[in-house]
Amino acid sequence: REFVKRVKRETGLTLEVVTGDVEASLSYRSVAHHFQLNDKRALITDIGGGSLEVVGAVNGLVEITSSLPLGAVRLTEMWLLGDRSTQKEVGDLRRWVRKRLRKALTRREWTNAAMIGSGGTFTNLARMVRGRRGFDIGEAVHGEIVTTAEVEQMLEWLQTKTSEERSAVPGLNPQRADIIL
Repeated sequence: REFVKRVKRETGLTLEVVTGDVEASLSYRSVAHHFQLNDKRALITDIGGGSLEVVGAVNGLVEITSSLPLGAVRLTEMWLLGDRSTQKEVGDLRRWVRKRLRKALTRREWTNAAMIGSGGTFTNLARMVRGRRGFDIGEAVHGEIVTTAEVEQMLEWLQTKTSEERSAVPGLNPQRADIIL
């Protein structure tokens, strides 16, 4: 509230703080504008600093929207305490997140859904994968397809590096090096 008041006082601008569900809906609208969703099951996800927004749509119709406290900064602060995260820390974190996702999403309904990532975390992931494939990371990554296996390999590789070493990874914004895991 204080921040909103200060912005109004110092700039004259009125800020509207949106709920997680509204943020999820906005992410969906953006994705639906750029991708054909009328013929598939899709999970649209956006990983922010404090939360994960998820929208599940079937044939272009939204069936679920959820905002979960599973953001990159929040989880890093809760689980990954050192500069070089151990395989055990990352494994424990993944199991903990998986439990929360199972509670929020009926797995059977979304098992074969296409997952479309929106936002900086996914953009960085796509750029890093492009770099590992030997392609130009400067090109747009809009619509880039990244397999589950590539995500798994990237995670395994990144967790062997310190935050400083990760900041030099082609395609990764150095400001995300400490939270990308």
